[in-house]
Amino acid sequence: MTLSLLLAAVACLLGGAAAAVLAGRGRRLALLAGTAGAVLGGVLGAGASLRALVIGETSSLQLEWSVPVGALHVGVDPLSSFFLLCLFTVATLSALYGAAYLAQRGDGDGLRTAAAAFDVLVAAMAVVVLARDGVLFLFAWELMAIASFLLVAFEDEREEVARASTVYLAASHLGTAFLFLLFALLAARAGSFDFTAFASLSLPPRFAGACFVLALVGFGTKVGLWPLHFWLPQAHPAAPSHVSALMSGIMIELGIYGLLRTLGFLGAPAAWWGWLVLAVGAASALLGVLGALGARDLKRLLAYSSVENMGVIAIAVGLGITATAEHHPRLAALAFAGALFHVWNHGLFKTVLFQGAGAVLHATHSGDLESLGGLARRMPRVALSFLAAALAASSLPPFNGFASEWVIYLAAFHGALLGHGGAGASLAVIPLLALVGARAAAAFVRAFGISFLGEPRSDAARGADDARWPLAAPPWIGAALCVACGVVPQLFYPLAARAALVLVPAARQTPEAIGLAELGTAALALIVIAAAAAVFRARLLAKREVRAAVTWDCGYALPTARMQYTASSFAEPVLEPFAPILRSRISAVRPQAYFPDEARYDEQVEDSGAGAVDALAESVAATLSRVTVLQLGRIQVYLLYILITLIVVLAWWMPR
Repeated sequence: MTLSLLLAAVACLLGGAAAAVLAGRGRRLALLAGTAGAVLGGVLGAGASLRALVIGETSSLQLEWSVPVGALHVGVDPLSSFFLLCLFTVATLSALYGAAYLAQRGDGDGLRTAAAAFDVLVAAMAVVVLARDGVLFLFAWELMAIASFLLVAFEDEREEVARASTVYLAASHLGTAFLFLLFALLAARAGSFDFTAFASLSLPPRFAGACFVLALVGFGTKVGLWPLHFWLPQAHPAAPSHVSALMSGIMIELGIYGLLRTLGFLGAPAAWWGWLVLAVGAASALLGVLGALGARDLKRLLAYSSVENMGVIAIAVGLGITATAEHHPRLAALAFAGALFHVWNHGLFKTVLFQGAGAVLHATHSGDLESLGGLARRMPRVALSFLAAALAASSLPPFNGFASEWVIYLAAFHGALLGHGGAGASLAVIPLLALVGARAAAAFVRAFGISFLGEPRSDAARGADDARWPLAAPPWIGAALCVACGVVPQLFYPLAARAALVLVPAARQTPEAIGLAELGTAALALIVIAAAAAVFRARLLAKREVRAAVTWDCGYALPTARMQYTASSFAEPVLEPFAPILRSRISAVRPQAYFPDEARYDEQVEDSGAGAVDALAESVAATLSRVTVLQLGRIQVYLLYILITLIVVLAWWMPR
């Protein structure tokens, strides 16, 4: 029954896409049709996946398939149900926000494409999770890439958007190429593209290791793991904000799903697999948070934060793989549960953050931190939801980010205490997570403080209006879920733990996260104390005159917004210890004399990983340009090339 409901949800999404296309040039009708299909499919899919996850349902369905290879084989198990729950929750919030966001911009044709592509993207992601056949998986994976490309390129008349969408499409196909090779190798061994046949394989260690590396590169490109993250800080700022929320909140996390699902095909993992994922995750977490600290654009900052969080999830996955290789199934289950719990929590708070950034962009027409400021008084609805999500992204109580990182810390401490071969990895993870968490808090203090506090730095920020409720309601719903997951994590964590058992069936029972319920109680107490303090303050000041005045101005008679911290000056002392691993461009005019006419400091932190990829791409392009002599522009020559290729292939496969 659950599988039927999930397929019905996919049908609703595809129906909404078709209705949006057939709506003609009617902007409102196309947007309404697309949103209705997305919301109906999202609510139906979320309910069905939650039901399947709670009861632990496992089922599959195989239908007739006219394609020579592969099969229309779909299925659901707790791991699939968990990711589907994340997908449909984020998609519903993003669709509701997108309806209000797109109604205020764009033309009829552009909105029709955007509404249809959004529904197709969500449907394709659902099929990726449901697929139990390699060909169907790759078909849905490619459809997901194309639909998201159309959404990223929504404003392709802007040069930076056109470049970002091109880079994103190239990166998507790069990852798909590795996945195609992965599934082709597994199918050659199994004699079928069916996942059941993959899972029954007994692979030689070297072959399994090669397949794991292919999976890590292919899925890691979608996740945005360093240095394959180069597309992410470009694509997320370019896309409409509700699309950025969907891509960052769940689409990149499907790479985590793909990697975890592939682990079930390769047999017992080797310890070095876990060490490799740990190393990549550590680099992604650290360099991602440093990128967030150095970013000036608000959405670019959030994109780098996604790289950081994907690194944290990869660290937990690496711990789980290492523990599995060392034959500690309960520890492995705890680490995987921590990773999955953070997948859920990251999807929630990053959705709210991108929606808040979209509201700021709509109100001020700028995402540059240096042109914002003072928005909390002008946009209190947006400021409150953004603050809640920023605290969650900083892993601070009483919000959900703290709860999931607590589980990952528990896995690391347990691994260190067991003293197995991966104890060194566990010991290294603990200070690294602390370092990354502290920098993440600094990044979001900078993001919220520079954007929403202080005085406006531009006329656009000074004249900003708060988002109306159709635009403000979805972030508030998401922020409420962030609080709920932090206050009662014992209700949400078991869902992730149940999904983790699919990866480590030897654990037999869901791993217990010690202290999680107590943390929820403490979080609730913190909220009650804060609320009581706010009420006490309000009553205390009720009968007193309250005046607004500027802060101490250091003796200046006329303080201006230029006297505030800038985004660059705030980040400089935090980034300074990491100068050897960062590429920075500093432009500064130092103050002269006691009353300087001008003083300025600006630091642009460049992405070293993206720079290396750009250099490699230029080198490859230069090499390929040398073979353009083969392009003679004559169809007879091209037919000759095809004939020669066919002869070579037939000679290769001819029985000897």
